[in-house]
Amino acid sequence: KTLCLAILWHTPGTRLFGVLHSLNMACSAFKAMMLSIPMASLAFLLAGCSHSPTPSPTPAPAPPSERHYAREDGQLKTQAQFQQAYGSRSTTEWGATPEEKRIAQDVKAYSMKEFQQYYGAAAWVRNWNVARIATQMHTAKDGQNYTIKEFLDYYKNTWPEQWKSTIEIPCRECCGGINHADCDLRFKFCTWKTSCVMRAVEGRQASSSTSTTTSASTFD
Repeated sequence: KTLCLAILWHTPGTRLFGVLHSLNMACSAFKAMMLSIPMASLAFLLAGCSHSPTPSPTPAPAPPSERHYAREDGQLKTQAQFQQAYGSRSTTEWGATPEEKRIAQDVKAYSMKEFQQYYGAAAWVRNWNVARIATQMHTAKDGQNYTIKEFLDYYKNTWPEQWKSTIEIPCRECCGGINHADCDLRFKFCTWKTSCVMRAVEGRQASSSTSTTTSASTFD
């Protein structure tokens, strides 16, 4: 606007009307050009945003392999490892040996199939992978409670059959749904409040997915 007035001041009167008309058109064009710059820039930016790639969803973790405790050493092994170790007897051995169990958020032990039912198809793999391996226990014929490792140590090669013929009790780390006396027996893992709950110890919920052995001690 200042530029337009300056030009008018130095223009002779005979050409004033023509110059005025030309300047009016020039100023209008200049104003339109200046207003169009931000809009064009905005359109360019919006066009860039509309073509931004959509992030790919995180792939679901692969389902883990079911594992059983092997007869000769009490180690957790997959069905493929049973096949390699036992050959034609692998199916029989697989059916004779106990399966791995892990501890869910209710502080009870569940097999892999039971984990799927407990957490559902969308969440069971993630929860299984971070859950602690349960130290399973049975009450033997002498009335005492023993782990798989202790059955193996005592019964040697016949421990799977002896295990199946005895009574399962809550695992050594299982605090959910047990009475006060059983809770006190699991004092390293559980504590009694209004019910038996997991003791707050750092790392207690840590994953044991890489471990393949069972503890040899009972309630120690």
